[in-house]
Amino acid sequence: MTKKIWSALLAISLFGAAPTYAKESGSFTHTSARLTAERLTLEIEALPHMLQKAQVLRDLDGSGQMSQAEFDHAKAEILSYAQKHLGVTLNARALRADSAAVRYRFQEASAAPTRIYVTCSYALLLKPEHLLVRNDMFQELAAAHKNYGTITNGNQSIDFEFPLNTSAPEGAEFALTSGTLELIASGATWYSPAMLWLGAGIGGLALLAVIAYFRKWARRHARRQKRKQRAAPAIAPVARTPRRHAYELENVLS
Repeated sequence: MTKKIWSALLAISLFGAAPTYAKESGSFTHTSARLTAERLTLEIEALPHMLQKAQVLRDLDGSGQMSQAEFDHAKAEILSYAQKHLGVTLNARALRADSAAVRYRFQEASAAPTRIYVTCSYALLLKPEHLLVRNDMFQELAAAHKNYGTITNGNQSIDFEFPLNTSAPEGAEFALTSGTLELIASGATWYSPAMLWLGAGIGGLALLAVIAYFRKWARRHARRQKRKQRAAPAIAPVARTPRRHAYELENVLS
């Protein structure tokens, strides 16, 4: 019994640790989006070696390691690559970033940055109603690559995953109604919550229609039976002589 419990705990721990390992193992980005009434700010966290695979970062001195000078030299190319693979559409109108920046994060005893952050800011001149955010960075480099995201709107926070650049729509879709942000699921299937509720509603209406039909049919049938009973003439019962009495009468006559 104890062995089974330890096996279950080990499986749970491995399952919970799998997403973190997948992210840290090499091919992911994470976008932190902050939405206000006037501005949308995107901060994309990327791993340096993915920028090397995309040939945005280059080992210029051939040392085999990326130096701070090489990161600084590649800032413009990093921004260009990020803006090429990012997109924001507000109310069916494409927006252009009015400011962008690159910053780094160092870990202790690390001579080169271990994380790169690209920040793009977009002014919202229209009242947000429909928002489409695209991030297809590095998708052409690794089949297992994932682009994750978190968007905040006031006290509201939504975690999501960007769809592949081959799917439609080309990004994560959001609807903003009465100040509430909602993620619009892409590629709705028959088992999606919206379709299930729609199916349940149609099924309920069909069931009510069937019940109403049978109730109406039952009332009509009852009325027909009553009319038949009223129209039928009264038939007096015919008196019948028991066979025993008829036999006795036959004996007397003989």
